[in-house]
Amino acid sequence: MEPHQKARFIHLQDRDYLGASTSLHKKLTDRDDPRDDVFFEPYPGTGDDLLFATSGSNDQAQGKYSISAISDIEAPTYLLSYHEIEFLKAEAYARLDQLDNAKAALKKAITAAFGKVNIGLSAAIADTYFTDKVESKLNTKNNALKENMVQKYLAFYEEEAVEAYNDYRRLMAKGEKDFIILDNPFTSSNKFPLRFTYGAGDVTTNKNVRDAYGDGNYVYTENVWWAGGTR
Repeated sequence: MEPHQKARFIHLQDRDYLGASTSLHKKLTDRDDPRDDVFFEPYPGTGDDLLFATSGSNDQAQGKYSISAISDIEAPTYLLSYHEIEFLKAEAYARLDQLDNAKAALKKAITAAFGKVNIGLSAAIADTYFTDKVESKLNTKNNALKENMVQKYLAFYEEEAVEAYNDYRRLMAKGEKDFIILDNPFTSSNKFPLRFTYGAGDVTTNKNVRDAYGDGNYVYTENVWWAGGTR
């Protein structure tokens, strides 16, 4: 067994409740994104067909839905990746309405994201994708901002999920959450977690924390301080 196969086997053995998302798959197919052929694989032993979980209404079943195909023991753990830096630059340029600079930075970001060790798509493929599927979406300030945030969201699968979560919260705070459409029905019913809860150990051992925690539903209603909250 290759090392990356072993890593995936251990993760499936220990957890075995993850499923590939229809929402993410659709964002890729809407753009004819070549990463759709790289990101997913069938659950071991279920055949060759991919089966995606519908966000918010999937069956609670193990061994059914397709899984990530890019879990790799050699994939880096990013503190701040080069592609993230270029996405940040592209966003800043777009907000300044400097569209040529935004396009250049976004192209660098996509190229770097395609070339991650567990993705392995060439710069030539990234260039064709950018020219044919992305560049036409960058014709206005708002469109450039939106496409940049979607591309950043796609690039962050799966090693930079926390960064993607923080980006979405930031977009919510700025009134721009429609840039990235999340298909989970709980999101539209105000069940998106705005923050993490207090730790279980703190809640069970400290009365003040337990009182602040309450029933835990504050995570859906109270923003963190930088998004206008008080906690």
